[in-house]
Amino acid sequence: MYAILYVDDEPDLLELVKLFLETSQEFSVDTKESAIEGLQAIKDRHYDAIISDFQMPGMDGIAFLKEIRSNFGDIPFIIFTGRGREEVVIEALNYGADFYLQKGGNSEALYTELKHVIRRTIQMRRAEVTLAEQEQRYHDLQNATDLIQSIAPDGHFLFVNRKWQDTLGYNEADLAELTLFDIIDEESLEHCREVFPRVIAGENVGIIDVVFKTRDGKKVYAEGLSNCKIIDGKPQYTRGIFRDVTDRKQMEAALAENRDYLNQIYSSVQDGIVIIDAGTHEIIDLNPAAAKMIGRTKDQILHNVCHTFICHEQECKCPITDLHQNMDNSECVLLTADGKKVDIIKYVVPFTFHGRECLLETFIDNTGRKRMEDAILRTNKQLSLLSSITRHDLINKITVIQGNIAIARNRGPEQDYTALLDKLESTADGILAQVEFTRLYQALGTKKPEWQKPGTFVAAEHLPDSVTLVNEIGEIEIYADLMLEKVFHNLADNSISHGGNVTEIRLHTHLDPEGLTIIFEDNGIGIPAEEKEKIFKRGFGKHTGLELFLVREILGITGITIRETGEAGKGARFEIHVPDNAYRGSQA
Repeated sequence: MYAILYVDDEPDLLELVKLFLETSQEFSVDTKESAIEGLQAIKDRHYDAIISDFQMPGMDGIAFLKEIRSNFGDIPFIIFTGRGREEVVIEALNYGADFYLQKGGNSEALYTELKHVIRRTIQMRRAEVTLAEQEQRYHDLQNATDLIQSIAPDGHFLFVNRKWQDTLGYNEADLAELTLFDIIDEESLEHCREVFPRVIAGENVGIIDVVFKTRDGKKVYAEGLSNCKIIDGKPQYTRGIFRDVTDRKQMEAALAENRDYLNQIYSSVQDGIVIIDAGTHEIIDLNPAAAKMIGRTKDQILHNVCHTFICHEQECKCPITDLHQNMDNSECVLLTADGKKVDIIKYVVPFTFHGRECLLETFIDNTGRKRMEDAILRTNKQLSLLSSITRHDLINKITVIQGNIAIARNRGPEQDYTALLDKLESTADGILAQVEFTRLYQALGTKKPEWQKPGTFVAAEHLPDSVTLVNEIGEIEIYADLMLEKVFHNLADNSISHGGNVTEIRLHTHLDPEGLTIIFEDNGIGIPAEEKEKIFKRGFGKHTGLELFLVREILGITGITIRETGEAGKGARFEIHVPDNAYRGSQA
């Protein structure tokens, strides 16, 4: 139903025209007695057409038309007046009136003509708008940045836009000979052969991924939508719009390749890598090397806070509070599955991971380096001490020899040569002992330490029949200098030689948070309290075997310590403490 506004200063005529037009139920008519009222009505409601008298008080039909065209556009406007002067008609048409109809004559014929004029005016105006819209739509299609195509049910092209031709390289002459499947690359040909019949049947297939083939054989990756115009159940043509996503696909492929490459590196590097949520300290990813160093599976580690495995919370140096501060090359401790502490060097870098502020922590086992540093320090100490001891002791011995020779010369032939020779022999033995000590001490740390089983170094056959051996060390291994065996032999020799009536030697172990303690004890006379530390000094005692000074030096190469904790009169007790990163295995 068309909405009509009729403006006239004659009330009876307004009522008559309204009654006549609305009898057909094709029109709905509002009436106003002045142009001013008509303008107000147009502001309040949309009308499909306006009928107006020409001669009206206040504002005539031409002025009313001017206002309509200035403020409300191309609403169909019909002049319906009793005045028939030619100049009025010309003026009305010049200002944009669509039709002119003169009142008078046969009423039925007049109002029938008025219906026809109104109907034709509206339809013509709408046809003009539709044509303009179609022209604009065609212009928009041709200048769109997407690839637009229309295809007949047999696969031939009905329309393609300029972007389509520019992208794929085909011209109008090519299109006459081509079908859809001629421009589909083999990579997606099978997929398109399956999808096209479904589109023709009217199915909504969703987003279509396709690889087009250009005129010169290159691939164009695209994605888009396509549907089919169907009339009376018969497919007429498809309408498709696609976007060229070749650059994006190439970038995705490059990113995927880079991801694979980085994943290979991530999985194969020997350094431990963990990704930690900067706010919660939660471990959200790690590589196999990190899991191996910690001694747990990836699933067992994920979602724990980093302090569970990488240093204690109070010792943590993770720069959580300020992600933009300078990151140190810091030293830290890794806690393994069996409770051991492994020295590590940790590198921390802040970054965003899946939208979360995170820390990328890379760490390497620092145990070897620290052992090397300790070995270098110990070697330097050994060289310094060896030089000092050798120079001091040998000079003293040589001085004794030279002094005795001088005395012998002064005394002449009557002196006691036997006593003199005894002194010289004793001094020579001292020099030989010093040379042997130098040989042993110089050999410390010259070979790489190894994992060894101290429980195998003392056996019953090494001891007198009167001494019982209780060995409870078991299969534990410790990382120590290759002279470790001499340590336990020396302790056993000391018990037998200096322990008095020793009838039992016992070896056992004790675990604590700091590591493993190996205990060597006997039931002899023990060591006085004032001598407990002196026995480890160079040159203490008269024993000619391996001194306890060297015992402590041998153990110290890998950070192992020894002390005497026994009670005088109840036996000697040596506690050998092994750091938690220098032992492995289980107790007996």
